Amino acid sequence: MKIIRHSGTYWVGKVESFSTNLLDSLNQFPTADFWTLTKTESEHSVVSPIQNHQDYLKVEGPWTLFQVEGQLDFSLTGILSSLAAPLAEAKISIFAISSYDTDFIMTAESDADQTAEIWRQIGFDVP
Repeated sequence: MKIIRHSGTYWVGKVESFSTNLLDSLNQFPTADFWTLTKTESEHSVVSPIQNHQDYLKVEGPWTLFQVEGQLDFSLTGILSSLAAPLAEAKISIFAISSYDTDFIMTAESDADQTAEIWRQIGFDVP
């Protein structure tokens, strides 16, 4: 399985709400960039290349974004676990995100090279 390492730096922010100002800022990035919004009963979160934004209540980062290449069938099991478990053994914290098509894992930027090497050692294709 191939893992794509995205260029750039990503940040996890907590916001009060998804304001028009925030959405306009996110939409200014080229279509190849990654960003995602999550709303739960108790929070609104954004993952994006934006480090500082007036709407952020808190922000964590920098993170490096990795993506499982291709479309994953919903019947597949254990992919995220197979990527996360060896990182947990190495004491590397992750931030996992799944989309309709695939899985994403973010690690602290300082752990990105070690993350890629661990995955290579267990048989993943990480260019």
